[in-house]
Amino acid sequence: EYISAAVARRGGDFVLLANTRVDVGRKTTDGYAFRTISLSEKNGRDRVAIADDFPGFLLDPRKVELRPPKSCTPYGTSSRCSYPTIERHRKTPPWLDAGDTMAIQCNIADRGQTCQGPERPGTVGVGGRCDIEMQPVAGVP
Repeated sequence: EYISAAVARRGGDFVLLANTRVDVGRKTTDGYAFRTISLSEKNGRDRVAIADDFPGFLLDPRKVELRPPKSCTPYGTSSRCSYPTIERHRKTPPWLDAGDTMAIQCNIADRGQTCQGPERPGTVGVGGRCDIEMQPVAGVP
C-alpha cells in the first residue's frame, strides 16, 4: 500500500508517515499493523526490503484502501509494449498513452568499439514508445 500521508499510533505516541510504501498486516479495532517497504533497483530488477521500523504502531485505518494495483505497466512504458521478460512494473498516469511518442534515429559511420576499424554505415536510435531506457515515467521509487 502506498501512503501519501497517514498517522500511526502506539498508545500516546504518534508517527507521521509520508510518501511511504507499507506492507499492511493484521487489522485490529484501532488500525492496521504494518511494516515499511523499501524499493531499490539493481541490474534492471526491483529489490524489495521489508522492515518493522515502527513495532507496535498501528496505521490509521481510514488511510488504508487495500485495493489491487491499477495501471501498473512493464517498466512504466506503454501497456501496448511487449518484452521477452519483465523485471519490474510501475504505476503510470492515465495520460501515458496519449499523444505521440518521440524517437530519434541517426545515420552514423560506425568504426567499431576502438574507433580504429573501417567505416560501416549504420543506424542508431533512442526513444520511442517501448524504449525502457527512455521511459516516459521514471524515478518512481
